[in-house]
Amino acid sequence: MSGASNFVKHLPKGLDHPIMEGGSGLSGGQRQSILLARMLLRSPNIVLLDEPTASLDDHTEREFIQRLNQWLGHRTLVVATHRVPVLELVERVLVLKDGQLVMDAPKAQALGAARPAQAQAPAAAQTPPREWNNENQSA
Repeated sequence: MSGASNFVKHLPKGLDHPIMEGGSGLSGGQRQSILLARMLLRSPNIVLLDEPTASLDDHTEREFIQRLNQWLGHRTLVVATHRVPVLELVERVLVLKDGQLVMDAPKAQALGAARPAQAQAPAAAQTPPREWNNENQSA
């Protein structure tokens, strides 16, 4: 699922290949794929990912997102990303600026792209984005 299966079989230690600074002969995408495969094998209920596709090429990123989306099921995913394709995996978007939460909204609203069902729904039925400032920071 992570795209590691094609090259891991050629590594003497397979998925146990040590990942150190510099990657020792692995590309950034290969290192990322091995680390993602290790996470998937542990099958956690809560998944925390920081820029999970940053080193993957576009094709591998699309495949990984599609497969991860199916794998997640009832798991909880928290992901930090600057990559729009990764947002396919989320329901809500939280935006931080200078360490402060400045927006918390459903994905479609946060991206400014209302879905057809939301466009027809009464405004009261839609969840409004929440803007934060220092006064309600603990909310």
